[in-house]
Amino acid sequence: MSRLRLFVCASYRLFETECCNTVHGLERLLALLVFVATNVAHANQAPNAWEFHANEAKQHIQEGDYIAGEVAADNALKAIAANKRNQAGMMLPRAFVYTLRARVLIEQNRLNAALADLDEAIKLFAQIPKNVDEATFNLARAYSERARIQFMQKQFEQSERSYEQGLEIFRALQQKHPGDTMLSLTLWDSEHNFGRLYLEWNRNAQDLGLAKQKLQAAYHARFSQKKKNADLAGRLELALVQSEYNLGLLEMASRDLVTAQKYVDNQLKRIKLNKELPPSAAYNAHYSQANLRRQSGKNKPAYESLDRAIESAEKQRSLVGMTSYNRGVAQELMISASERLMEWKIEDEEIDDVFVAIENARGKGFAEDMAINRQAFNNELTKLYLPARRKISVDPERYLLQKQEERPAKGRQEMERVYGAYRQARHSASQIAGKAQQNNPADDLAKIETWATDTKTLILEYFVGINRSYLLAIYPNGKRFAYELELSPAQAKTWGLDRTDTVPLTSDVLGHLWENERKDGIYDILAMPLGDFNKDRKGNTAKTKQLMVRLGDLLLPAKIQEGLASGTLERVLVVPDGRLAVIPFEALRITANGSQRSLIEFDMPFSYAPSIDVFLQLQDRAGKFAAAEDNADAPVLLIDKEEFEKDHGPPWNDLGLVSDQSQKCKLMFADKAIRSSDEPESRCRQLIDGKRRQMVYFATHGMEFDEYENIFGSIKLGVGNKNDSSDDGRLEIPEVYGMDLSGCQIVVLTACRTNLGPAVVGELPWGFTRAFFAAGATRVISTNWDVDDLAASEITEIFTAKVNNSLQQNDFATVDYAKALHEAKQQRARFSPP
Repeated sequence: MSRLRLFVCASYRLFETECCNTVHGLERLLALLVFVATNVAHANQAPNAWEFHANEAKQHIQEGDYIAGEVAADNALKAIAANKRNQAGMMLPRAFVYTLRARVLIEQNRLNAALADLDEAIKLFAQIPKNVDEATFNLARAYSERARIQFMQKQFEQSERSYEQGLEIFRALQQKHPGDTMLSLTLWDSEHNFGRLYLEWNRNAQDLGLAKQKLQAAYHARFSQKKKNADLAGRLELALVQSEYNLGLLEMASRDLVTAQKYVDNQLKRIKLNKELPPSAAYNAHYSQANLRRQSGKNKPAYESLDRAIESAEKQRSLVGMTSYNRGVAQELMISASERLMEWKIEDEEIDDVFVAIENARGKGFAEDMAINRQAFNNELTKLYLPARRKISVDPERYLLQKQEERPAKGRQEMERVYGAYRQARHSASQIAGKAQQNNPADDLAKIETWATDTKTLILEYFVGINRSYLLAIYPNGKRFAYELELSPAQAKTWGLDRTDTVPLTSDVLGHLWENERKDGIYDILAMPLGDFNKDRKGNTAKTKQLMVRLGDLLLPAKIQEGLASGTLERVLVVPDGRLAVIPFEALRITANGSQRSLIEFDMPFSYAPSIDVFLQLQDRAGKFAAAEDNADAPVLLIDKEEFEKDHGPPWNDLGLVSDQSQKCKLMFADKAIRSSDEPESRCRQLIDGKRRQMVYFATHGMEFDEYENIFGSIKLGVGNKNDSSDDGRLEIPEVYGMDLSGCQIVVLTACRTNLGPAVVGELPWGFTRAFFAAGATRVISTNWDVDDLAASEITEIFTAKVNNSLQQNDFATVDYAKALHEAKQQRARFSPP
């Protein structure tokens, strides 16, 4: 077999992997890539060290050990670099290893790192003479892979250019080797994906025309190859299903429902006959069928098809061996189908089912976090994450606070490796824990209505979708209302949107409202550093109040505002979604009795939860541990840090006020509390982990980062040892996940931004709130922005005093923490931001 043919086979296995969402295609690809690269290395008389590491990488990756595989690939690159006498001859092996490692990074959903490796591979392949077919082919393949990632990141213009560059090379190779079946199939795979790009981009009729041209060409070529090559029939079956799915979408967009139905019928036939096709293929077919039936007025069959689509997405998501990337794709499928279900149920005024749809789309990852066996997770962290974390040579905080262009390349590689190790530890722990946890919305609705009635609570559950966003309101009297969230032209203008029509609130629109160049977006104002805020305190306070008015109008329909101002409610439970999780709903301003008032002025405590299902689990958790199970030394642990090193991380200000507050709390709780002040991190963790504390209170600084799922976000503890990541004075999020806080009724975090982190659709952000819940806590008080030291000190003093007073008649499990915090906020409402 020629080298070209061998590389084409490897690339076709890669195509098979992308379609089937299994590890088997990836294993075959890696084996072939290593074999071929070894062949080339022998041709160039390279030493065997890099071959050993490349084969080692292949073995680890076949076993699903991506971190070890990545390390082995790194070692292969080091071995290649060490062969200084033949660097020109090692150019091709180096490019191959970069391509191999990029595939591993994609499977871990580390797309930016994969792009960086593909860029390196492209540079190397481009330097090799054009008459070396294997290099030319893999250059085209690298362009196509880069285009696919850019498409996933919605960088459509960049993706278009990359596809064009790759296809130009593929076509030239096909002319040179017209009878090569595998080369042709790889070419049509790229053409198909290029068509998907234009279908998704859909700027105008020309885009749909280009999409149709490319999708049909790929479809007919695949169909023809299946007839000619019986041995390829199984592999091509899924490719044909994908072609039919995208062509069906195209015909629906073009309003040709008859042709679209033919494509859907073909998909369903293939799925019925081929049981090896993945659940995602069934999802696509049933989802398309549901939309066609709805457009034809067949509502009941449409709902049946949509239910099958959701069931298929759930099956896909819970497959054993799913990579991080494919798991994320499956979650997006679930959310898309749930959004469509909400839309139809609201149109049909079937409000109960809207609740079911919202719950199906949210909190699943969070529920899995709560279900993970902590011992298993600790074992995985010890085996995978901690070794990588100890080896990191850069200071994570200093690194992440640098501008992208100033960060050292070695630091990026080390940070990526630690992040990958953490992701794999989480994934492995989920596999050990067993099947993914499912929400139970049918049962939850009855339970939550009973709870809402007993506590006179208004429940506001939000869903932010790709095309629409919804609010489901459940009142104490059992009445339920569903609203579509949108901006009128007048509202759009106040947000800087130049629109003359009503604008549905979508995830993209919310992104435009979130941050902008004018620095007057939601996050721009709420997360403004205190130093910047205080430069114009009066002006920024006015700007913040105006933002609260606009958010109140956007997120609280008029009927909801009437209920909030009625005086009949005793509390509010907010179930936010994505970015909404960091908005302070109690600070929103509404119109009441002809004037603007902040909701914090009303005697209604606000609480938050990632989903109703998770909230009910936390309610059960609250009563599970009785006060009698307290640790013998003290149920309350107060941790504070007054002085901060000036040479380790950012220049933190000393926290004398907050530390004093910790001492006051100790005096209040007396023998119920112990205080740990400026003690090492290892000692603090010993005082928390497995001790059955009822309350854990942190009075210190904090740091969060949007990158790497915030795993380098930290709470500052004790004096740090820079040379020991396990005792460096930074309690990082993975370390919290690894602790046992079972029985802890409440964790209080006074540090800045402890609830912040990367937004996750249908989940809480990747912040400390989520981590402490996963570790076993029942309630968490955390912050969304920079906190004024005086405000933090005074609010927590009032809060802890009220909690301590309540303990005269209650135990820790029955204290009304939400009420105590709300009253503390009311008394100190003069502090800004809200």
